[in-house]
Order: sequence, then C-alpha cells, then structure tokens
Amino acid sequence: MFGWFKNSIVGLDIDEGRVMAAELVRKSDRVQVNSLMMAKTLQELSSQEPFRQALRKGTGAIINLPTQNALFRNFPLTPSLAKSRQRVSEKDVILFLSRQNLPFKLDECFWNTFVLDGHLHLIAVKKEVVDGYIAAAEQSGVHVVGITTSMVALYNLFIYNYSLENKFSLLHICSTASDLILYDAKRMWVYPLPLGKDIFARGPEALVRFSQEVARIFNTHYLQNPLTSQKTSRLYVSGEDSSPELLAALKKTLADAEVLLLDPFQKVSLTHCPASNASRMALSVGLGITYFCLPGHLAINHILDRLKQKRHLVQQVLARKILSLVMVGLLGSLGYMGVRLFQTGQRESKRNKELQRKVSYMLPEIEQLNGKKNILAKPASFLQQRVDQQQLYLKVFAMISQAKSPAIKISECNLDSKEDARVSVFLAGTGPDYEEINAFLTKLKKNKDVKEAKLISSSFLTKGASEGIEFKLRSEVGI
Repeated sequence: MFGWFKNSIVGLDIDEGRVMAAELVRKSDRVQVNSLMMAKTLQELSSQEPFRQALRKGTGAIINLPTQNALFRNFPLTPSLAKSRQRVSEKDVILFLSRQNLPFKLDECFWNTFVLDGHLHLIAVKKEVVDGYIAAAEQSGVHVVGITTSMVALYNLFIYNYSLENKFSLLHICSTASDLILYDAKRMWVYPLPLGKDIFARGPEALVRFSQEVARIFNTHYLQNPLTSQKTSRLYVSGEDSSPELLAALKKTLADAEVLLLDPFQKVSLTHCPASNASRMALSVGLGITYFCLPGHLAINHILDRLKQKRHLVQQVLARKILSLVMVGLLGSLGYMGVRLFQTGQRESKRNKELQRKVSYMLPEIEQLNGKKNILAKPASFLQQRVDQQQLYLKVFAMISQAKSPAIKISECNLDSKEDARVSVFLAGTGPDYEEINAFLTKLKKNKDVKEAKLISSSFLTKGASEGIEFKLRSEVGI
C-alpha cells in the first residue's frame, strides 16, 4: 500500500512545456478532487501557494514516468503457473523472467509484474531513470512519495470511471510523444508513439499523419495477435489538445472505432473547481487514484523498490556494525579463554609427565605379561575351535532329531566340517515306508539352515518278520 498515514495526495503530471496537478482525497472507496492546478514549469507551480498547501495537507506527490522510458512486455505463463490458484510467488516470477529474452538484467532496474488471464505482464524501468525523475522533482521542493508509469495511471483511471470493459483502447497525447494502450482478450499491450501535440501546429495534414500512425499501430497489432478481435471498439482520447479536429481525424481514419474523450470525472467528484479541459487532467487524476491502491487496480509504485533498496543498504551497514561489535566481543572472549586454556594446559602437562614416569616403571611387567599372553593364545585358539565344532555338531544332531519321526532309525551319521560354519552331513538308516522317509526329508528342507538335502539311495529290506526301506541321504547345513 502507498498511502499509509494520510488520505490526501497530489497527482503531478510533468510534461515538456506544462505541468498539471490534482489534489485528491480518498473517502472509503470513493475519490474526490479538491483542486486542479496548471503551470508551464514545475518551478512555477511550486511557487504557487495552493500547490504548496496541497502538499502540506497530504502525504506528498506521486509523479508520472513517461511510458517511453519503461519496458512493457507480456508473456504466456507456463501451464503449472497459469493453473495455480494461489498468487504466483516472486521466486517463480524471477525464475520465469530469467528464461525470457530481456534487453537488460532485472537487478539493473525497478520492476513489477501483474497477471491477467494466464499472462504475466512486466513493467521495468532502469534505476538511474527513476532516480533522475525523483531528483528533478525534489529539486523544486516536491516531496515525492510515489512514481509510476503513465500507462498504469491511465489504466487505473479508466477502470475507476468506466469499469473494466472487455475491449477498449486509450490514447494519451503529450507534448512530444503519446501512449496507446490496448486492452483485449484480458491482455494489455502498450505502444509508445513518437508523435505528440507539437506536430499539430503544422496544420491539418499533421492531424491526418497522426491519425494514420495510430491506425498503423492498430493494424500491426491485429496482424501480430490474430487471436484478438478485429475491431478497435472504443478509443478514449486524453491529454494535450484533444480537440474536435483531432477526434474527427481519428474517426475518419478508424472507421470501425467509436472515438470518445476520456472523462476523468465520470465517477470522481469535484469540489470548488470547474472541469474545463477535463481530458487534459486525466493523467494527474489517474496518478492520485493509483496511489490509493483501490481494489482491482494495478498497485505499482517504483519508489517502493527504491525504498527497499535503501532500506537494504541501511540494514547492510547496521549488520556490518553489529558484526564488528560481535567480533570485538568475540575476540575478547577468545583472549580470556586462551589464557584459561594455557593455564589448564600447563596443569595437564605436569600430570602427563607424572603419568609417563609411572608408566615407565610398569613397562617391563607389561612386556612380560604380553609374552605370557602370546604363549597361551595358540592353545586357547585351538580349544575355542574345538568348542565351536562341538557346538555346531550338537546343533546338527538336534536339527536331525527334530525332523525325524520315531519310525525313522538312524544307523550311521557322519559329519564333516567345512569353512564358513558349514557342515556336510551323511545319514544312513531305515524307515517303515517311503512316506515316512519323504516326510523326514521334507522337514529337513524346511529348516532355514539346511542349504541342500537329497536322497542318495534307497532299497527294500526284509529281516525276519519285519519289512522296511533302507535309505542314504546327504545334506549341507550352514549355521
């Protein structure tokens, strides 16, 4: 928001050869003009008491920046950004603009963006240009609280007085140049014209030339943007010398367009001042409306970026000073800690020397004990291996005992240890039938430690009155 403290502002339209000012007051969402002032130069206007009084009563002045000094572009957003229901973040905007073919870097200018129907609109002005216009105004005693481009002020003026139409065009005439703003298909285009009021003094043919240049821009625009409608609809004219002759020339050249004077006081109320030459005051009134940041308007003020930059520089200076103080305190603390550490180090050094002396007496005994340890290490290792082997065998026997049924008789069991805690098992025995033998083999295979179990041979045997099957199997167990 621009106007934080007061609801009064002076919109200051500075052009070559004339300066116009409007004192505006905001009452809720309504805007009222208290006075209109004109002069040939800003110095002359600053000497007038009504102008100085208006500056004292309000926050200050918001000045215009000619559109010719600004870069205006619009880009279709990527599908992910265009479909986002939330406001596009500044990080996403910077990343998006960095991929575009811009004539200068973003950090070299003050820039703002706004989104209309899936298109990102960029307004950027070189920092030195903004600083130059502010410095020129402040030299005349004007307290500048805002600066924005003419096209933003005219757009806000139009939607305040006429609401937002689906399609309209604005033509603002200055002394040496003009601005043509096209709004169509919920997108905006800005075309600066290098022709202004000065050429009108050359006669009727100059009006025709000016009108033809406006028509040429329209035709070029619709050739380059075929998706927009092909009729210019309404063209609103404001600024210097919006004479009936000029309107007639524009109507004759733009046969499909309805050419009208832009009335800045369509909804803006006036007090104690006549509305003569109303269209000439359009830009100064639009500047004041822009400052108030009304709902639905473009809230673009390049001085805020300037203030942010200065605030950032001040913060950097303060940060450096705070860092210097912190460093001084840190160095002092480090010095104190260094002394304490030195004293502690001296005490620890004495303790270490005493320990080294005691250890030197114990070294012969330690070497003797290490010798005995090495002598005992080999028998201990052999015994440990035997113990581990016996435990492994016991685990194998237990596994076989759990897998076999009482009908299975084991007559021979050979175990052969291998590396990596594996045992090769050979079993021979008898069973009443193949069903019992297969059940025994299945239970062995289900054990997660059995890597392989297979039947080597089997045969029927008859001894006396009993019958059975003699079998042999081999398995490998890893535990």
